[in-house]
Amino acid sequence: MLHHVPRMTGIAALLLTAAALLAAAPASAEQLYRSVGPDGTVTYSDRPPSAPELGAAPAKKPASGPDQDVFQFGARSVRVPKPQGFEPIVAIAPNVAQVGQAYAPANRLVEMYFTSDDAKGLAAGKAVTPTRSFDLQVMRQFDGVAVSEKKFEEMIKQSAAQMERAVQAMKKSLEAETKQGNADAKRSIGVDPKIAVSGTEYLGVYRREPWGLFFTMKNHIATRGDTGRTMIATTATVLVNQQVLFLNASAVFHDESDQKRIEQAMSEWVDAIRKANLK
Repeated sequence: MLHHVPRMTGIAALLLTAAALLAAAPASAEQLYRSVGPDGTVTYSDRPPSAPELGAAPAKKPASGPDQDVFQFGARSVRVPKPQGFEPIVAIAPNVAQVGQAYAPANRLVEMYFTSDDAKGLAAGKAVTPTRSFDLQVMRQFDGVAVSEKKFEEMIKQSAAQMERAVQAMKKSLEAETKQGNADAKRSIGVDPKIAVSGTEYLGVYRREPWGLFFTMKNHIATRGDTGRTMIATTATVLVNQQVLFLNASAVFHDESDQKRIEQAMSEWVDAIRKANLK
């Protein structure tokens, strides 16, 4: 049931790359906004869609504050503290989130987080070149669906056992999905990002809990006009308040220390979210 999980990790690096392209470019005078209807129909408009249509920012309860947001998933709410040193950017840069969503059609991109400096730059209308990001997604088939701890643990066991096979399947499908994402992004920003993925490498599970599975992947991502860069990305599939969440972090990869750093940062973020939701 979670056999598509490895795609989350591959997509995480795509999100950062696509977001970096848009954040580093001046805003278009005729921005098009992508929205997905209840029946899955994709439409484009020169007016920003409401939050539920955007697929990137569900309604937040009044309990949201400077250090955390409260997101609604059906009848359940989840408190999500910000990753340390990072700020949410969907509200200040909805166009960046729109492009990011183009590469994750099967999911709802709930929020993206850039470093505080990058977020301030976006808010000021400046061009920024983010090299690290976090994001929160929910698979549409699980959005607002209550999952018991027992059921989730069974899903995690099955997912871990089939991980290698799922990674191979993801490698085959990622090229086609990236091409489709490029096409959707072109409709939004008027330029084909020409993002291409290669050298995908599964680095294994580094943490496993009854309530979560953490693993890392590495790949090479090139965009129009450059030779690309190697990216490291980690995904945590976790159960919080009976809601299955997909938490991702990605960064430019230089050496093994980058992998350790991003895995530690992910573990700390997930632990903070679980602590914020203890009853």
